This record gives sequence, structure tokens and C-alpha cells, in this order.
Amino acid sequence: MNALAGRVLAGCVARCCGLPQAAGRHTFGNRQDYAVGDFPSSVAIGDLDSDDLPDIAVTNRWDHDVTVLCGQSAGGLGERQDYSVGNVPGPIVVGHSKPPYKKWSFHKMKTKIGGPNFIRLPNGSLWGSGRLYGPDNKRTPVLARMTRTSYDPVLALPSGGDNSYPGLVWNPDDNLLWMSYYSSHEGKTSIYLAKIRFDR
Repeated sequence: MNALAGRVLAGCVARCCGLPQAAGRHTFGNRQDYAVGDFPSSVAIGDLDSDDLPDIAVTNRWDHDVTVLCGQSAGGLGERQDYSVGNVPGPIVVGHSKPPYKKWSFHKMKTKIGGPNFIRLPNGSLWGSGRLYGPDNKRTPVLARMTRTSYDPVLALPSGGDNSYPGLVWNPDDNLLWMSYYSSHEGKTSIYLAKIRFDR
């Protein structure tokens, strides 16, 4: 847990665990650290086990789970419990509508992808890109041929570690699709530009 998240969590623990008030203000005892998962991204306080004591739930983005710390009647928090919630990304849902865009039809794909983007090329074909989640949660930015009911990756871009969030622009001067994305596979996070030619 990083230092900032630790301080935020410590503050929430102090607030939710009924520390005494003085002159209308909360007072804080000695700092207590509680371990949670990798990349804690949000904290919620509530009575999760129906014992009328406040508990803490922390979402751990990279571990794909939620850490629950239950409040104890003697004060403080109990033993950490982790609950898996699956991968961060969900299946792609492609929507289609016609003007005035009030009625939509949706199709759910089987592919799980994060940070998606798409573009329609001058020839009418639809192409999508994003971070494809593979075995062992490996993340790879891909370019995929799309229809209203399909998403078929045809090109994987050089990458590793944290990556994706593509930008897509058709350059009519050279008839190439320019795709920008970030990746950390060369020792630091960098932005890359791929110029992609399509076979006719």
C-alpha cells in the first residue's frame, strides 16, 4: 500500500471506528496501519456484517479484489478478508442507432478489453483498438476488425506492463491509420505511434 493510500485509510479508520470527540471535533489516537491489496483505489465505510459497527471495504485495482476490515466492539478493525471480484475490464458491448439516436440495439461480445476506441475508415470499415486481456492477465494493445456483432483482433502492438488508451486518426495524405498508445515495455512509460497500412 502506498503512503498516501495508507494515510487516507488511517484517517478513515479513525473516523469510522468511533474515536472520541472533543469540543465537537474528532481526536485521533496513535496511528494504526492495516494492510490491503495492490493499488487501493477507493474506500467505503458501512455496516457490512450487520453488527451495528462500521466496517471498511477497499477496492484493490490490480489484485481484482476487495479487502474488508470489520469493526470490532473493543475498537479497531478485525482480520483482513479478501474477496475476488474478477478482472477490471468487462466484455465489450457494441451499440447501434440511427438518427435521432433515441432507440439503440446492443450486442455483447465475448472479448474483454480495456480503454477502448474505434474509428470508421473512408471505405466504411469499422476498426477498434484497446488493451486486450490475455492469459495470466497479460495486457496487449490490439487493432481489431469490428462489425455490429463481432470484434476480431488482427494486430498486436509491441508492448508490455501497463499500456493502451489508443488514439486513432486516418491520415488521407499517406492512406495510413495512425495509432498512438502508451506502454512501459522499454523500462519507462512512453508514448508510441504506429502507422498502419491496410492491404487492399
